[in-house]
Amino acid sequence: MENSDVLKLVKMKEGIKSDKRDEYLTKLIKSSIDELEQVKGIAIDLNLPHHAIFVADWTYYQYINKDQPTMPRYLQQKLHDYQITYRKQAES
Repeated sequence: MENSDVLKLVKMKEGIKSDKRDEYLTKLIKSSIDELEQVKGIAIDLNLPHHAIFVADWTYYQYINKDQPTMPRYLQQKLHDYQITYRKQAES
């Protein structure tokens, strides 16, 4: 999978059919991946379908919760699970 596949997933979750927000959403996806890898310490591999869906869920949360800091419980649990299971290895 690629960022374009994640974009399709995010658009499906929000029911977006036009491409008017694609540029913004694409940047938000890249930002989400960077945050998950660099800040949260998760090794993201978009070739794994569950990683792509997690990135789509995270991006969707970022998109709809601009002013609301409360994260949904299911997303908190997924984040915790991914931080344990897919921990990014320290770069040498």
